Amino acid sequence: MRSWLESGASVVTANMEPLVGPLSDFRALLAPGTLGRFRFGCAFGAGNPYVSATLGMLLGGDEIRRIEGTFNNALGYIAARLQDGFPFGRLVREAYEQGYTTQPDPRLDLSGTLVARQALVLGRLLGWDLSISDVRIESLVSPAAQTVSVVEYLAGLGKDVDDVFHELAFKGMYDSSAYCEPVCLRMAAYQAVFDTADRASQTYTLAHSLYA
Repeated sequence: MRSWLESGASVVTANMEPLVGPLSDFRALLAPGTLGRFRFGCAFGAGNPYVSATLGMLLGGDEIRRIEGTFNNALGYIAARLQDGFPFGRLVREAYEQGYTTQPDPRLDLSGTLVARQALVLGRLLGWDLSISDVRIESLVSPAAQTVSVVEYLAGLGKDVDDVFHELAFKGMYDSSAYCEPVCLRMAAYQAVFDTADRASQTYTLAHSLYA
């Protein structure tokens, strides 16, 4: 891809992999000489204009202090339906079978890996010298569940797993803080969050689960 750009070609990609590799590669892809010839907004966000919105603000001279969002369609579906009382295992199978996850292995979504990669790209656009190792991820997949096949994983999502995620989805549902009186209902979500305070301390909490 770099060689194509260096030869003067234009490139449009829906593949996120070139954007989350070594920082030097990312910088080469977005070097001044490639301005306008490298497009990658369709690489993540289910077609939402996260990249163009971020670049537009930066080019307009705005300072972005914080980005927070749910960047994954499958996790958004599962989190919302969990709060409606549906069991986690059923929701994962539904997301997989009905196309809410476009991955051949739904654990790529559930592990938070794809959310972290999207957050990484947005952080790099802000000028942060980030690599994927800087991302702290709270996975929704147990280490043991990572070692089995997709079929075995889906079949093994039983009541024990359902109970864990039912409690997780509801434990932070009600917020009685001073900013929310008397009681506010909070929405479950799997979000990516980072801001300039994290950059100053060199600690990046870019992905976290539900009500963390």
